[in-house]
Amino acid sequence: MEENHNFKKEFDENELTTINQQLNVQLKERQEKIQELEILIDTISTKFADSIFRFVDVLSAIVTFQEKYYETSHSRFVSKYSARLAKELDLGEEAILNCQVAGLLHDIGKVGFKDSIMIKFPQEFNEKERMYYNTHCELGRDILKRFSEFEIIAEIIYQHHEYLDGSGFPQGLRDKQIHPEAKIISIVNTFHNLVYKVRKEVDPRTISLVTQTTLPPSKADIGGTRFLSAMKFLHERAGVHFEKRFVEAFIQIMEEERKMMGQKVISRVPVHKLQSGMIIYQNYYTPSGLLIASSGDVIDEDSKRALIRFAEFGVLPSNILVLK
Repeated sequence: MEENHNFKKEFDENELTTINQQLNVQLKERQEKIQELEILIDTISTKFADSIFRFVDVLSAIVTFQEKYYETSHSRFVSKYSARLAKELDLGEEAILNCQVAGLLHDIGKVGFKDSIMIKFPQEFNEKERMYYNTHCELGRDILKRFSEFEIIAEIIYQHHEYLDGSGFPQGLRDKQIHPEAKIISIVNTFHNLVYKVRKEVDPRTISLVTQTTLPPSKADIGGTRFLSAMKFLHERAGVHFEKRFVEAFIQIMEEERKMMGQKVISRVPVHKLQSGMIIYQNYYTPSGLLIASSGDVIDEDSKRALIRFAEFGVLPSNILVLK
């Protein structure tokens, strides 16, 4: 009887060991499958993200093509400094990305607008022109809301002309009704319009790149009257049109930028000798009018390689103006 009991006990232990080993094998297989799925999901997500960014680049190029009346790329500037302001305000990675994308595309609703509208400042519009101009926020939203991935971006773009006191457009929203990223873009957009918008009889993109050497007037006087006037304008409307904390942070960023730019020297440098950290001094366009290098862009290794290729193809001068 005791022998049977011992045999049963030994059998139970062996059986449990076997079951445990089988479970471990199954668990390992499941873990391996989970890892495979995670890799697959990560790959799909990366490809999807790459597709989204390529799509944004295409839309951005379309918007940039319309920027005839600015000394620098308006959309790139708004994108860069809106993202930088969101980072300074510690709003999180999502807000930074939203500002970057919405900044690039905030004026997509203006594509196709007539030059007679684009050349004017808002205060110069007659009533009919103002109503026409004001549609660009809704048009921009309608273009992007067709894509579920751009739902938030579309709303930010729709709101980027709203003011805290309700005097903005198109909805007359107030304070907390306005998306934080839209508040940011409103500030940066206003600043760039005040400092870099100009009246030009001739579109500079029709000028041969080989002879494109004219220096933008406001660059020759870094931190001049237009810069100071823009700072004063934002400061006076802080708490009325613009979020005061956001304005203060942006002014600090631009003052630091002004100081840094003032310490740099303008040089004409061979494209193959460009170095990371140098700053593109003026806009460069292809003969067809596509902006390939924007004033204020900071050169990194990727952009350097791209510029070298453009120069090799003959669509960029072999020597370009930079701040270093």
